[in-house]
This record gives sequence, C-alpha cells and structure tokens, in this order.
Amino acid sequence: MICISIHMERGHCPLAGLVTVTLPSGHRSGSGADTGPILKEIERIPDSYQVVHSRDNRVNLSLNRDGRVNYIYSNYNTEREVAIWLEQVSDKVLDVEYVLLVGLGLGYHLKALIEKFPHKKFFIFEPDAYLFSLSIHACDLSELLSHQNIVGLTVGTNEQILKEFIDRLTERVG
Repeated sequence: MICISIHMERGHCPLAGLVTVTLPSGHRSGSGADTGPILKEIERIPDSYQVVHSRDNRVNLSLNRDGRVNYIYSNYNTEREVAIWLEQVSDKVLDVEYVLLVGLGLGYHLKALIEKFPHKKFFIFEPDAYLFSLSIHACDLSELLSHQNIVGLTVGTNEQILKEFIDRLTERVG
C-alpha cells in the first residue's frame, strides 16, 4: 500500500509541501528527502483505474472492480450531481467552522463547497492513493488544493498517517 500525507501551511501549494510517503517495504520519506523516485512509484496506477469523459464532456474517473465499472461522478451530468449534493449538505455546513471532506475525486465537490462557503476551513481525506495520483494527473488541482482555507490533506489509509491526520484535525478543531 502506498500512502501519502501532505501537510500544508496557509497559502502554499500542497504538492510542493511536506510529503510523507509510506511504501510497502516500510521505507519512509519526509520533507528533507528526495521524493522524486517515491512519487514515481505512486504513478504506477493499476489498469483498473481510468480517466474517462462523461457524456457532458467532463473529466471523470472509473474504477473496474471485480469486472464492474464504477464512476466517481455521474457519467451523464457531473455538474448537476454536484449541485444536488451541495444542496443536500449545505444545511450541515452552514453552522460549522471546519468541514471534513472524505474523498477528493477530481475536486468538483470541494470546488463547489469553497465557492459556496468561502470562509470555512477544510480538511480533506482521500483514502485511495491511486485515485489521488490519477486525479492530479488528469486535472490541474494545484490552484484548488492551494486554497488558503484548506488546512489539511491526507491521502491513504496507513495507520500512522491516519493517526497524524486525526491529531492535526483534533488539535485544530479542539
């Protein structure tokens, strides 16, 4: 399993920030190390992960699991799906300072949240490192992920990385 945790400081692009990578062998790399070869390892995305286009010509991702293709977003109208979701969660987001978004996908939901709630602080948890890697290769997410209100981004399910993420979340939120 490959896990990365990107720790961000306000206004910095997370992809240029501290990257912690845990590889199956248990080797670990932090901010002082050359992460180039390690990040190349993440680029070896299984064939079951694919970049596709929805019928409304938006970039989408598909996962083939057990012979069944699942799309990350609607294969017909991504914009409408995001708008319906935003309407459904808006009441829950309205009265909080911090929002935890589980799953980044291609950032469509995050972008909608930031546009509607520009003063909220966001923690993002993407459990699938391959999906994250495919996303940052399919779309330029640097501007979105460097938004000043994103205070945390964690990718992967490694126990230590999750503990660090929860510690940062609870330290910040209280």
